Amino acid sequence: MRTLKKTSTLFSIAALVFHASASNAEVIDLGGSNNSGRVTSSVLDFGKPRETPQEAEPAAVAPASVAPSRSGLGGRHGTPQVERLISTVAQEYARHPGLRRAGISPVEWVALFRANIAIESNFRQSARSHVGAIGLGQLMPGTAKVLGVDPHDPRENLEGSARYLLTQLQKFGSVKLALAAYNAGPDAVSRYRGIPPYRETQGHVRKVLEVYFATTGKEST
Repeated sequence: MRTLKKTSTLFSIAALVFHASASNAEVIDLGGSNNSGRVTSSVLDFGKPRETPQEAEPAAVAPASVAPSRSGLGGRHGTPQVERLISTVAQEYARHPGLRRAGISPVEWVALFRANIAIESNFRQSARSHVGAIGLGQLMPGTAKVLGVDPHDPRENLEGSARYLLTQLQKFGSVKLALAAYNAGPDAVSRYRGIPPYRETQGHVRKVLEVYFATTGKEST
């Protein structure tokens, strides 16, 4: 039954991607001539407090094989309107070079983007974090300003979230590292040369991958 449901979900995602626009996707420019447009973790770390390495749990994150969540994370769903909006926004970037760099297909990209939103906000645009992150993609106001989106508008919030996650996929060429950079900032990932030893970041990567794998049936490579 679980296999049938998973196959049905993948078929739905594939059908949506097949009908996506064929236009080239927008790519965030992080390297202007004077670096005035450079997006760094100081702006895009979402303002979340970070643990020191000594405070982090020693357990590894995102092992080579992650089974679908026993707690039902893969069964999370938003309202039909939110689900359609997530798919629509994701499809706009189906040809983004970050997907090839990270070795994922357009169908897998839709599933990954959806999984990240599931964990960030549980599909709720009304979600607010204790540090002020806003909406479906949990964008900080400063982050949204740099990305040129209104975080209070559901579609623009998702646009900013998608573009930022795609930028990390292109930069690091890894789903796990891109998710870590989304949560902790790219500078932290570069500094530790991998997933930073922060409990929050490790948990974010693990939970998103659980939803992603439960949806796609794909295991980490």
